[in-house]
Amino acid sequence: MKFLFNLLVSMWDVTEFAVANWIILGLMAPVVFVFAFRITGEAAFFSGYNSKIMSFFHWVIRLIIYIAAVYLLKGLIWFFAQPLVVFKVDNPRFISSIIVAVTVLVFAIFIKIKSNMNYKVFWP
Repeated sequence: MKFLFNLLVSMWDVTEFAVANWIILGLMAPVVFVFAFRITGEAAFFSGYNSKIMSFFHWVIRLIIYIAAVYLLKGLIWFFAQPLVVFKVDNPRFISSIIVAVTVLVFAIFIKIKSNMNYKVFWP
């Protein structure tokens, strides 16, 4: 499932700037993992635990949340670029990509603190 997930998510980019895109997606991965992990855990609590079914369910939920997050972040980049366009700033999409990357970093740190997860998916 992980190979299929990686193949599918490689088709979506948040921004056309490779470094900013890599940073944003790298910071988004732990956040998406936490949400998928929590949803899968709640589903296992209500439906009973089956390892193979829960693994499949986790990857499907993770893909759905990932796709939704990519489009949300694309919208945020566009939103933050609009005032920069009005003021005729050079390369407004790059600057708004950096703003979104910092925002995702703050949100990822917040999620790490609130979730109390110490898995290797998060930075130490």
